[in-house]
Amino acid sequence: MFPKIIQIETTTLCPSKCIMCPHKFVARQKFMPMPLIEKILDECAGKDVTIMPHQMGDPIADNRIMDILKKCKDRGLKILMSTAGILLDKEKSKALVDIGVDTINISLDSLNKKTYERIRKVSFDTVMKNVEDLLSVKRAPTEVWISAVDMFFDKKTRLEFIDYWKDTADRVQISPYVQYPRVRGFTLPRKKMKNLNWCQRLENDMIILTNGEAAKCCIDFEGTTSFGNANTTSLAEIWAGSLRRDYIEKMKAEKRKSLYPCKICVI
Repeated sequence: MFPKIIQIETTTLCPSKCIMCPHKFVARQKFMPMPLIEKILDECAGKDVTIMPHQMGDPIADNRIMDILKKCKDRGLKILMSTAGILLDKEKSKALVDIGVDTINISLDSLNKKTYERIRKVSFDTVMKNVEDLLSVKRAPTEVWISAVDMFFDKKTRLEFIDYWKDTADRVQISPYVQYPRVRGFTLPRKKMKNLNWCQRLENDMIILTNGEAAKCCIDFEGTTSFGNANTTSLAEIWAGSLRRDYIEKMKAEKRKSLYPCKICVI
């Protein structure tokens, strides 16, 4: 058994200052050392694994990212990369397509300039230009997805967002908003927890932070909980380890409301 998706936090740097994101509280090292990145990729080589090179940072902010992506492809790995798009100029877009990145997801939370800049604190016009340039240079096998967090949409603007991108993007998705710990000044009404005994991400995904910790969930942005450390333990051992197995068994016993970080999630 092995994870289907591995998130590798190559960097915690991010140019955006999103109102819903706890990025300013992240105190761990800014870059994952290249030897650790190579160790992770070597352990994934030959397996049906998708690499997602992000967690609390924007991968385009890592000046090593093109080399890292090439290393993924040299090992036959699929890549799903998510970025806010503010740093993704046309030259970088061409490089990503030339490398053969399978999926480039752009996080774009509104088509309204004022709303977007309220959320992301970066230039809407620059991001839109960068997305247009990416769409103009993309070719198979690269797909471009456009995503948003469901914060300020109503029925009308949600349909407008999907309709705007449906003919140019390969996929359009609007994901539920999740309240991160320590985020103040922006909250939405808390939704009722849906699944008490199962989580798709827990079953399929592994998250490795810059310091090597295998975080239990992306919502634990500080990495206070961990299934192990990739610096000293193989991914296969972490995945099959007792810490993860015991946690999943408690989840299956519907003890989610007592498990951190799962108890604060609404997905």
